[in-house]
Formats: sequence, structure tokens, C-alpha cells
Amino acid sequence: MGVLDRLRRITGEEEQRKKDAADRTGEIKNLRQRVEAVMARRPPLTTREATKYPPLQDLIAGEEITTAQGAFFMAKESRQSHQLHGNRSVGKLARLNMTAAALLANNPAIARCRIAEGLFLDTETTGLSGGTGTLAFMIGVGWFAGDTFVTHQIFVRDFSEERAALQYLTGIVEAKKFLISFNGKAFDVNLLAARYVLNRLKNPLENIPHLDLLFPSRRLCGHRLENSRLGTLEQQLFGLYRDDDLPGMEITGRYFEWLRRRDPRLVLDIFKHNRLDILSLAALAVHLAELIGPCPDASSSPPQDLLAAARLLQNRREDASAKDILDSLAACDHVAVRGEAQRLLSLTLKKQGDSAKAARLWEGMLREDPADRFAAVELAKWYEHGCRNYQAAHDLVAQALARTPPLQGKERAALRKRLLRLQARLRSPVSE
Repeated sequence: MGVLDRLRRITGEEEQRKKDAADRTGEIKNLRQRVEAVMARRPPLTTREATKYPPLQDLIAGEEITTAQGAFFMAKESRQSHQLHGNRSVGKLARLNMTAAALLANNPAIARCRIAEGLFLDTETTGLSGGTGTLAFMIGVGWFAGDTFVTHQIFVRDFSEERAALQYLTGIVEAKKFLISFNGKAFDVNLLAARYVLNRLKNPLENIPHLDLLFPSRRLCGHRLENSRLGTLEQQLFGLYRDDDLPGMEITGRYFEWLRRRDPRLVLDIFKHNRLDILSLAALAVHLAELIGPCPDASSSPPQDLLAAARLLQNRREDASAKDILDSLAACDHVAVRGEAQRLLSLTLKKQGDSAKAARLWEGMLREDPADRFAAVELAKWYEHGCRNYQAAHDLVAQALARTPPLQGKERAALRKRLLRLQARLRSPVSE
């Protein structure tokens, strides 16, 4: 028995862990029994009710899939290379830069994959709480087959079809190597994990590399958008405006009405909404990847987005790529972006040992804005240590201290210390 095992026994942690596991197993068993009891009490549709409306497959391109675990309905659609999604052609979406996608996900495993090995995932559910009582009644998945985008929508027509649907999804997931979603880490994947547990099935999504587009969308574009909802991103980033789209808040009610009436017209808009969501994942992934990929198009991308891309690349330790973007932004027309780009670029050059080039940037920043305290302090450091021009360094530090708003705390103390040191080197009296 190892030291950790002995400590767990002494502290009672091991017994508590076993008790928690047993309690969890009991909760799941109880919930499963309650669901089965509810299903048993539901009256079957009468012959008249069952024939009142046309079959689902008469209105939606799909078919009933029958497996050893049961049946469910699956709709299929293919979008060809020349077809547009917003202002993007499907064929161009298949050119997703996988290195950039890996950086967006902060997962290098994705860079070793091909776009055809990716699975785009979006679910429609009976609620947004994500608890064990929430059912993913539609599981939409998509992938690229060459330049064609294929969509499969697994539709659980009744609660009893869930196990068969999940088992079928397992086969699809196991054929892929990475996942792309929008808020999937917080919602879709966790919800499906709970459903797999309840149905006593192994969860195929557990360890698959995952690019959740919500987080890089916020980081790269959230600064200029009203919100980071998928619909907002579609309109602002690749020009997709949905006509007569079903609001997300109505989807759950439509499904419950479907369970009561089995009218396929109730779910037509849900299929359309989900299908657009899945294809938008591909378009959004390409747009974000272009911002941080090689040679981003500065003419068609807002400079604020490119600046955010440079920051993300620096965070990912991709300094060379970040420097390329900052170089282009350091001369752009957007004043605020230009100033911040010059600041970040100068620090990058300084870090790389090219302080002379950084000093030229600081000099230019001061010419443009004599009140730029950052540029003044950095240039003073260069004059002191790089040029031994103590008088110029002294004057810059004194000016930085005199500017408004006045510095406080540690920043002011550091500059006062530098000023005193420069005064000592110049053999001048200390001034307050």
C-alpha cells in the first residue's frame, strides 16, 4: 500500500470516496427507474393520431435507422463546393488551416489532423440547464468529404429512442479525430456525457481533442460585437442573415408539442436551425483561423481583430507570427490600434535583443504623442543603458514624472529611483 493510500485510509478520504461513488450510482439508478416509469405511463398514439399527419420522411430528407438498440430518425444533407454560406463558399471552408485551428484550441494534437477527420457538433435539447433530466433530442453532426460538407441529424422521436441514437453517434465519433463546437465544452459535451452514463454506454467524446469556438470568438472579435452569440458572429463575420429562423427559446416547446401531436411540421424549423448552426461552425472556424494564420489579410480584417490575434499568438508563444501582424499594424490608420501595436512590437523587439530598432519605434511614438509615458520611459532606459546618454535619459524620466495623471505607488517609486540614479551620474543635485 502506497503512502497516499495510507493517508486516505487514515483521514477517511477513501471511505468517503467509495460512499460518494455508491450514492452516485444509486442516484443514477433511481433516475433511470423514474424515466422508465414515466415512459410506461405514456399512452400510445391511437391509429387515428398516428395517421393524422404525413410521415416525417415525407417532409424531411431522411430515413428511419434501425439498430440492435432500437430505432430513430436521421436526416441527411450535403452542401456542394460551389454553394454559399453567407459570403463563404463551402469549398473554401474545407481549406481550414489546421495549424491555426490547433492554436485556437491550444491543443497541438489538432495540427496533426486533416480537416476530413474533424467532426462539427451541435445539439438541440429539452432545456438549457444541462442536468440529468435534459435530453439532447437532436444531435447534429457534420464533416467534410472532399469539398462537400455532409450533415447528419440524429433525431430522437421519443425518449425511448435515445439509447439507439447515442450508440449510433458513437460510431460516427470513433471515425473522427477531433471535435469542433460552439460552447460545447460547457454544454453539449457535458450533456451528452450525462446521457451516455444514464444509458450505460461508454462516452466516445471523453478524450477527443476539442476546439470550442466560443472562447477564441470572444477573444478575437468580442471587443467590437454586441455579444458573442453564434447568430451575431454569423452576421458580423461572414455575412449570414437567417431568414425566418426559429428562435432558440421556442425549440424546446416545439419538441414537446411534437411528442404530443407527432406533426412533422412542428420540427421542420428545428432541423433547419440546427443544420445552419453546424455549417456556421465551419465558417466561423475558418474566419478565426485566418486571423491568426500565415499572412492575414489586413485589408479585409478589422485592425482591432488583428491586434487581438497578435495578443493571442503571443500568449501561445508564437512570437514570430505575432510580430508579422504587429509589423503591419504599426503603420495602420487606426490611431489606437497603431499605438498599441507599436507598444507590443517594441517590447517584442526588446525581448529579441533588437533594442536599437525598438528605440526608433519609441522615438516615433513620442513624436506622434509627446505625452506617451510608456515610450518616454522605455526610451530613457535605452538612452541610459544602450547609449550612455544620461542627460537625455534624465530629461525623459523627469518629463514622465511631471505628466498628468500623476503616477502612484510602485510605478512612481521606480521612476523616482531611476531619476535619482541618473542625477547621481550627472553629478547634479537631487530635486524633489
